[in-house]
Amino acid sequence: WSLGMNGMTLFFSRDETIALSVKSHTGEKSQWTSLIDVSNAMPETVKTAISIDQYYGTRRFELAYNITLCSSVFSRTRQITFFPRYQVVNLLGTESLFIAQEGALDSAICIPPQSYIHFHWEKSSLAPKVRLCSESGSWSRGCIQLDKIGVTAMRIPSSTGSKPMVVQAEVRLATKRQDSAVIVTIWASIERSNPLYLLKNSSRHTIFCRQKLSEEGLNRDDGFVWTLDPGESIGFGFDDPEMPHILQWTSDTSRFTSEASPTTPMPDVEVDAMGSRSTIALPDGSELSSEIQAEQSTKVILFSEGTASIENPKLQPQIDDDDDEIVALTLRIDLSGIAMSVIDNMSDNGPGREILFLTTEGWHVNFSQSREGFHEMELRLKALQVDNFIFDTEHPILIYCPSNEDIPFLHLSVVRSIQEHSETLVFSYCALRITLIEICLDRKTAETIAQFLHPLRKAREEEQNDENWISALTLKMKTRYSRPKRLRDIEKNVHTANSGRIYLEKLHLHPIRLSLTFTQEGLEWNPVTEGLMIFQLIRGMASIADAPLIFTSFVVSHAFESPQTLLGIISAHYSSQLSSQILTILGSLVILKAPADILSNVGTGIKDFFYEPINGLVHGPAEFLEGLESGTSSLARGVFTGLVRGTASVTELVSHNLANLTSDDVFIDERNAYKKKLMQALRVDATRTIQDSLLVAGTCVAKGFRSGANGIFEQPSIYASRHGTAGLVKGVGKAFVGAIVKPVVGVGDAAVVVMNHVSETTSDKPIAIAKANKRLRRALPCASVKSGNNVKLIPYDEKSAQVQQIVTSRETEDDAYLGHVQIPSYLIIASDQFLWIIGDDPTNPRRVRWAEISRFGIYGYFMKIDVFSGQGPRSFTFESSLKDLAVLFGLLSMKMENSSHCTDLDLSLRGTSYSNLPGIKATQAGHVFGSVNRHTHTEAIGPTKLNDEFIKRCYTRVNRMGSFMPNFFQLLDLEVWLLICSVGQMFTGLSSRRCIAVGIINGSGEPIQVKRVKLVQGGSPCYTIPTIEYNKNQGVLHPGGAIICFGWGAIPSLLQPGNVLINIETNLFVTNLTDSISRSTVTQ
Repeated sequence: WSLGMNGMTLFFSRDETIALSVKSHTGEKSQWTSLIDVSNAMPETVKTAISIDQYYGTRRFELAYNITLCSSVFSRTRQITFFPRYQVVNLLGTESLFIAQEGALDSAICIPPQSYIHFHWEKSSLAPKVRLCSESGSWSRGCIQLDKIGVTAMRIPSSTGSKPMVVQAEVRLATKRQDSAVIVTIWASIERSNPLYLLKNSSRHTIFCRQKLSEEGLNRDDGFVWTLDPGESIGFGFDDPEMPHILQWTSDTSRFTSEASPTTPMPDVEVDAMGSRSTIALPDGSELSSEIQAEQSTKVILFSEGTASIENPKLQPQIDDDDDEIVALTLRIDLSGIAMSVIDNMSDNGPGREILFLTTEGWHVNFSQSREGFHEMELRLKALQVDNFIFDTEHPILIYCPSNEDIPFLHLSVVRSIQEHSETLVFSYCALRITLIEICLDRKTAETIAQFLHPLRKAREEEQNDENWISALTLKMKTRYSRPKRLRDIEKNVHTANSGRIYLEKLHLHPIRLSLTFTQEGLEWNPVTEGLMIFQLIRGMASIADAPLIFTSFVVSHAFESPQTLLGIISAHYSSQLSSQILTILGSLVILKAPADILSNVGTGIKDFFYEPINGLVHGPAEFLEGLESGTSSLARGVFTGLVRGTASVTELVSHNLANLTSDDVFIDERNAYKKKLMQALRVDATRTIQDSLLVAGTCVAKGFRSGANGIFEQPSIYASRHGTAGLVKGVGKAFVGAIVKPVVGVGDAAVVVMNHVSETTSDKPIAIAKANKRLRRALPCASVKSGNNVKLIPYDEKSAQVQQIVTSRETEDDAYLGHVQIPSYLIIASDQFLWIIGDDPTNPRRVRWAEISRFGIYGYFMKIDVFSGQGPRSFTFESSLKDLAVLFGLLSMKMENSSHCTDLDLSLRGTSYSNLPGIKATQAGHVFGSVNRHTHTEAIGPTKLNDEFIKRCYTRVNRMGSFMPNFFQLLDLEVWLLICSVGQMFTGLSSRRCIAVGIINGSGEPIQVKRVKLVQGGSPCYTIPTIEYNKNQGVLHPGGAIICFGWGAIPSLLQPGNVLINIETNLFVTNLTDSISRSTVTQ
């Protein structure tokens, strides 16, 4: 590739830009394009057009490019592909075509049959239109506009045959597999291939017709005259597709000669209007009629003979008079709402949880069939909302559609004309209206959704076989480079455009308004989202707030297209408007939001300042004075409100950035949690007084000063204990910055609260209803004991959801609800981290970590739970019915089954047996580790001095132990407790220290290599005390062996908390253990 093989080369730009020039076949080079930004990837279907003019000439090269991400293994590489913008395809059977730009016919290009060419403009100053010419004829009168998507039929003059040559030309956006941006396909319009237009004569007379090319229609020699013999059908094409699609017709050929009376009007019919009809009277009293009908995917201009006439030629249903009368019926469906939950049941971060909740309210569906032959359908949806339950996200509502009692969120109306003898769907009217949609997204929500959908994407990637991606791409480019004339998927597109057409007399898509808010966050690298194009854009986006996106209406009459073509046209309509509103989005950046707020409010005041007096002057002098007063008041209010809101926005942005400057994760998390609680309180009660706002402001100030003061003592000790002297310097620096910045952040938050209250009070606009979740997050219990993180999907229960709020502290803590049971006097909750015991005082719950539970069992109508505590073992006893106790036992078993603690199904206290562990030589008596942890008298331990004599005595005893002893586990447990008690007696009073003891037993059946045991934080050496099965020289712990790792911390002080952190690394695992359960405790 680096040598440029098969049209490919490697490219690098430090500025991530590229420029392009074209060398023509004559050797002349074009100008260089302006620099193209290649930093952001795009979908494969998005191909951006670029025009390049010649240096010394009139030619203009039309190209397109797209930037995509390579396959996931190579997802950090962008593939930049250049295409020709226009690709013209000739699908005529044996006829070659010539194509040239309108106004430059001397530079025609030949397109052989069943082939294509890439088209560029000969003269850049001319309009983007082309004309066609057959191999044996002259140039077409009409043109095809290449920048207008659609399909038409056109006649090309031919001198070889009597029948006219009619071709259909479709301009459409290319698919991602096609090597261009726009495909222009030309094929023959014949009756057996569902042509766009068909002339059909079912009368006994010869019919003459032509397109009406002049405004008055009096030029008798203008246009080609079509001749239809009785019973004949001919594919029809316009002489000039850009002129009105009106067909003049007659049965008298003299009407088209110059001798005919110019004052006698000829009948005409509008070809695009389905049901359009015109008649002429014959000398024998009968009538000839021309009517537009639909047969399958063809518009048929039918000439027939009869006596009936229709005064108002409108689209009428086709009903057989011989059949029974159409039955009138009405079907109505009303639903109060439909809701859907999205459950992430395969999360690696913990038990499954509900992440999204879609709510739709007020469904109304009405279907009716009238006696006049119409089907009418109406669909109304009152409100839609998507709640965001992803943990620690900025926005609790992802999609919000404000409800209105009078105007539904979605309103669809469709009227279909019944055509009993036609397979074509004919719609008289179709309209769609959607009200305002507010989208609030943050980066974490986007990445969580991407991770949720990752299995689907992974399945597609496995089908692509990433390992062969390079060779597959090389082969594809080599094939394109060596066979540039090979057609790709063109015939399939022609079949799509030429079949399944529907007719829409009027289609009206009302304007769509969106409000987009995006919050950028600093997250860790996620390999799941690395290969997704959308996240290449998201990572480079800045935060935006309430960016307005307004898409204009799409109105079309007499549309006759296939659904795929119509959807492509509509998609192009909206995508072009989206690209043109980039500046609107940039104007909504959070950093620019303050000036925008000021201009918005001041602008409203200025409008009222001029409008109100003028409106009053119309009614009289008194009203003029009232209007002047009202306008002046509005101007002053607008200026004041704009300044206050703008200042509040700027202050909030500065406070947010200053909080991040502290680099104190605890302070930042506490600040965000408090803001979320405040928002939730405002959703419950939107009305608040100035006293309430001042109280909240005072709390913000107090939190800032308190955190700054605490940081002066905590930050230096934390960093000194971890990194020594260098850490102490760093901690002092962070403490100094925090002491200054945190109070400023608190004052800033307080100012924002007060200013928001003042702006809401002084504004004449009604206070918006606070957005709130439709309900609490669904509580999902654990599926079974052996299901891991999988949860069980059950109907929503309000009580369980409220209990879950206790576990998560109103969605501010990352804990998962597993289940609960209500017993007399107690509410017992099982979460992923704790066992909750809530008594009479719900504000003071008891939380017990699962690692602190020793054993539990049922004794009659009682449940006993033994728990480790700082003062030794402690027991909780609960009395309830057998049914409730069984539920409680199941909750405990979910977290305790795989631990070393007792879950006695036989209601005994036999302990945990390890007799079946590989390498353990003797059957061990049932023992619960920690059961010996009780107060030990000094006499039992012996005298303890400020030295390591007790370590040596313990080493001697443990080194004689082995798994051949039946009470091996009990002796190990006792030795560990003696070590802890010895430290407690050696360091007392103000010199008390924390200690940590770790026991490792090899029950794997294989030798374990102990690579390193290190006391990362502490005030003593790290002591390793092994049993007889440990090889000290090689550091190998043989099966059945055990080793005790022990150490203690420094004396706690203002600069040193005295924490202990031990690191153990083996060939099987690496673990960091502390003297208390915290984030530092981790095992891999």
